[in-house]
Amino acid sequence: MMKKYIALFLGLLFLPLIARALVKQSFTVNNVFYGNYSVDTSFTSAWFDTFANRFVIRRDWRVNEVPGLNARDYVCDTKALQTQYHLDDTQFNSSCTVTPAGVIVFGSFQNVSRSYVERIYLIVNNTKQLISDEAFFTDNQPGNLAIGMRADKTAFAIYQGSRTRFFLLSSGNWQEIFNNELSKLSSFNPRIAWSGSAWVFSNLGQNLLLFDGTLLTNIYGQIPTVAFPLQELVTNINGNGMILFSDKVGVTAFDNGYQGSSIIESLTTYSQDGNAIIEGTLNAQDAKPAGANIRYFLSNNEANRFYEATSGVTQFQDNDNRLRWQALLISTNSAFTPTLSAVTITYSTKDLTARNQSSRDSTRINDLETVQRYIQAYYANVKKDPIVNAGQKQSDWKQLKDTLTSWAEGQRNNSYYSSTIANYFPQQPVDEDKFLYDYRSSSFGESYVLSVTLEDASNYRLQSDLDGIVLGVNCDDPVFCIGQGFPITPLQTQAKQPVQIQTPQIAPLPTPYPSTDSLPPTTLIRSAPLSLVLAKNDYRVYLIENGRKQWIVNARVFRKYGFRKRRIHIISQKKLDSYFTGPNIEN
Repeated sequence: MMKKYIALFLGLLFLPLIARALVKQSFTVNNVFYGNYSVDTSFTSAWFDTFANRFVIRRDWRVNEVPGLNARDYVCDTKALQTQYHLDDTQFNSSCTVTPAGVIVFGSFQNVSRSYVERIYLIVNNTKQLISDEAFFTDNQPGNLAIGMRADKTAFAIYQGSRTRFFLLSSGNWQEIFNNELSKLSSFNPRIAWSGSAWVFSNLGQNLLLFDGTLLTNIYGQIPTVAFPLQELVTNINGNGMILFSDKVGVTAFDNGYQGSSIIESLTTYSQDGNAIIEGTLNAQDAKPAGANIRYFLSNNEANRFYEATSGVTQFQDNDNRLRWQALLISTNSAFTPTLSAVTITYSTKDLTARNQSSRDSTRINDLETVQRYIQAYYANVKKDPIVNAGQKQSDWKQLKDTLTSWAEGQRNNSYYSSTIANYFPQQPVDEDKFLYDYRSSSFGESYVLSVTLEDASNYRLQSDLDGIVLGVNCDDPVFCIGQGFPITPLQTQAKQPVQIQTPQIAPLPTPYPSTDSLPPTTLIRSAPLSLVLAKNDYRVYLIENGRKQWIVNARVFRKYGFRKRRIHIISQKKLDSYFTGPNIEN
């Protein structure tokens, strides 16, 4: 207790604070297969036993759909057999079943002491053999018997008299089986079959239970291709596994026992406080018989990187808040499997400011780029940008949203924007005036700028955005600006040149190039191929023709003459300076 208080006290003194939380996952039908998943079924190969709410290794099945199999071949006539073989002592609850070892006929009679004695006969080659033992199969009331037999005459029986009892016939001797798992069959009067390595029970329908000698497991749905309601279950008379019948098909299934391993992977659980998970301790409710083991792994990252969780605390090297666990179930004996019923993880978190800054800045940039796509769709339809220039961030942002929403609602042929803009337009942050979004446009809607202040002034996206004063907005770092109506400087590793939205001085034309003073400002000479160029570290786009460069003064002029941005070539400043300077291309 003292350590707990000391830890809290130190946490208050030395920031960032380390917090602790708990994740507990007990596997139930609702958690695993419905709504609130705790396990990712896409990456889980282990089998979940709904009968006992636990994971086990998946069994190795060999399955064949055999045309011509018919459940009628496994039907016997109890009354005819009783008459033919004089089985007068099988009067009560009599029945028969076909097995690989022969036909079994059973029923009970009342002896002189008023007890009911179960008689079990095995008929092979027209000869009957009494195989029951009165020491076991005697009760004070008529009993119900379910029995299955292998080709070697090993049998499993469930006897329901005044109580339910379980018996195994081996080498001609009956022995009673006491197993807590089998007690779950108390209300069953099932079909019993041998799968090839285990006894299988079914009340038919969507019900199939397997007893491996230790565990009773629900395996309905585990056998490949067997997803139909069962109408009959029998041991194959050739001794090769069992046969499962539907109303249309018979499927043989041979069981090779448990596979060597299976894996379980959880879904992602995020830290409660949103901070990075720095360590975790995993505890599990499991069972590992001899020759079986479970290895556990923890992850705090989105990548597929797990750390083995041995005894004690697992330290993470990744700064992330996504908690996942894995369990690798291993067995060296196909007859046994480990089981996993619950996982509890205690983890600690730490506020990593730099990481959180980067995440919040990424959200801000993504929000602006989302709005830019809306504006581009608006421009493609209206032929101008939304006009907003009041200079108040909150009101300008609302006016931009209202303008785009109103436009989108009128686009009957594009319901995507009408629903998306109305429902997913980025909202201004609450109580964070420093990080408000802003939008400004030119007076006639030929250009605009979107801006937001970032927390991290070294964010790499600041190397390729607009800088300087743009439409009255100070876009110097750490303000991130994007817009349209003027070229955006390509990504550079060196410092950027600020954007100057003004007309530059025009250098005098050198001789012997003829004077162009008499030409109107917007006259274009078309006698030679044209090209559009942009010098590195410069915002101005020039038209190159006949060895002369002419500056296209703004985006409206650029669009008026049908120019396209994809045709702009970036050249060196030295190359640009080698051209003669002609008049500006203006409105």
